[in-house]
Amino acid sequence: MVLSAPLSLDAIKLELARPASSLGAERLQLLAESLEPLCDDERVATSPLLDGWWKLLHASSAPRWWGGSTEIYHAIESPLDGATAEADHPTSLGMPGLLYTFPRAPWRGIGSQWDDCGGRGAYVQRARQPLGERERRAVYSCLGGDAWESQWVSQRRLILGLPAWRRRLPSADVLDVDADHAIRPTYVDGAHLVLRAPAVASGALELRPPRLYLLRRCRNRLEQASEFSGLTDGWEFER
Repeated sequence: MVLSAPLSLDAIKLELARPASSLGAERLQLLAESLEPLCDDERVATSPLLDGWWKLLHASSAPRWWGGSTEIYHAIESPLDGATAEADHPTSLGMPGLLYTFPRAPWRGIGSQWDDCGGRGAYVQRARQPLGERERRAVYSCLGGDAWESQWVSQRRLILGLPAWRRRLPSADVLDVDADHAIRPTYVDGAHLVLRAPAVASGALELRPPRLYLLRRCRNRLEQASEFSGLTDGWEFER
């Protein structure tokens, strides 16, 4: 689908206010691509607007582990500076909330910080499936201010919103070409986010096509209770 003239931001937002199922994949792809040149933030990858929960509206291609998922959510926490990261404080802003180990006080969602977090950000993909939810988590660092280098570190299974188990990802999954190892946010505002992951190739052979994700915000960190304990490590993943 090719536009005869660029869409205005207001026109794009008006369309995105409709149910995604009524727009179709081709139109959603076009709307996402039309948003990207309209972004006001010169360094989208480090924007504080990234933090929070996001619901997937469209993916140009999907990771295999999503399987037959009915809904996909993403969660993002920005990197911390070194001093704050070392504090290991559950109410700190940024990364420690997402990558906490099993809580010492589960009714509050407070745990001890993982030893591999450093000052990196956290990125989570959660897939809702018929028998529960699956989640994969990554830590990331910003590359030159416009992209993330991500390292997938763990997976988790939830049943009725409660964590059933969590374990480190095996090496084969960490290095899988199907995973998004480099992610570039290309548009963000208070309501929508566009993420891109480049193609993976071996010489002239493309092993995985490039990906584009279009997401709608579910919740912002500023809307959380004052005792912030992480985007997805509480007993309930709010939507």
